Amino acid sequence: MAKPKASKGVVSKRVPVYPPTQDPFERFWGLTPSFFRTFFNPFEGFPEFLKHPKKHNIYIDVGKDYTPNDIHTTIDNGKLKVSGKAQVHDQHGTSSHEFTKEYVLPKDVKVETMTTQMDPYGGLRISFDRTHPEHVPDLENLSTPEQYHIKLRVDGFNPDDISVTTEGKDLVIEGRHDKEESSVDGTSHFRESGHYKRKLSLGPDVLEGTLKAKYTKSGELEIMASRDPKKALSEQRKLQIEKEK
Repeated sequence: MAKPKASKGVVSKRVPVYPPTQDPFERFWGLTPSFFRTFFNPFEGFPEFLKHPKKHNIYIDVGKDYTPNDIHTTIDNGKLKVSGKAQVHDQHGTSSHEFTKEYVLPKDVKVETMTTQMDPYGGLRISFDRTHPEHVPDLENLSTPEQYHIKLRVDGFNPDDISVTTEGKDLVIEGRHDKEESSVDGTSHFRESGHYKRKLSLGPDVLEGTLKAKYTKSGELEIMASRDPKKALSEQRKLQIEKEK
């Protein structure tokens, strides 16, 4: 299989045809032995991300209207974009179909190992080897004496899925999404949901009115605010310790 071509940080690749098998799910049994046990009927649809210890796999139910030449994949700045455009001719005339999906790739994927396979049942699988680097923390503290500055990994959540609020001197980051999709031909459906919540202490010197949140191109949430050491000193209070009688 040809390796993906790279140009200026963009990886572009056409999708080869996946050879038919007697069992359309044969390639998944070894990857996720417990996956199908969570569904009463596996033919009703799939989640898009399939877990594997050595690979990052994405499965997309594009439907049978698309051929390999109709689908194109690119990677740019850590994001995978999958698009397809097809025309179907039948006795009723011609109809057009198209889709675009975009995913933020995890930091531990080896982009140059991307492979794409399309099966006869309208399923597209995109696979990457994992690099297994040193542990990447979920939270990176970049604060200085003058500025509160943190970065959080929020894999799987879009900006519209995330809320950032304050509760007293605590910062609350919460993400929630519910997604339901159907295949192009309407024969399969799947539902996906996720929830994320984290509470952080701001510290007495953080000026809450200057808090700003930004969703970066790499899929991280960046939160910044100004700090005033004098504010922390003015809010310090010594407690009197009472002795129990």
